[in-house]
Amino acid sequence: MGKKAAEILLKIINNESIDSLDKTHIVQGKLIIRDSSRKNNIN
Repeated sequence: MGKKAAEILLKIINNESIDSLDKTHIVQGKLIIRDSSRKNNIN
């Protein structure tokens, strides 16, 4: 998301045409479950 936002921002700064503002961009994500986010099993 950051990369796409930076590309659009640079186009705005450079007064280039921005036809992608009306489009939807799908960004692939990945969920990483780490120890700090796991449910603790305290007995």
